[in-house]
Amino acid sequence: MSSYMPPVGGERHDYFPQDDDCVDGNGVSHPEHDYPPRGEGDECRRCGAEAEED
Repeated sequence: MSSYMPPVGGERHDYFPQDDDCVDGNGVSHPEHDYPPRGEGDECRRCGAEAEED
């Protein structure tokens, strides 16, 4: 979680990542998950999210 302050006045709001965001153990958000190659696992190496079945 991080805080967001609008550029033109207003109150500070806490930013909660979307459920499908990839957020590692340090709280850093990444644009996409880091899944291993097929056959080597189905969980994101950063956040542990399970890959969706195709």
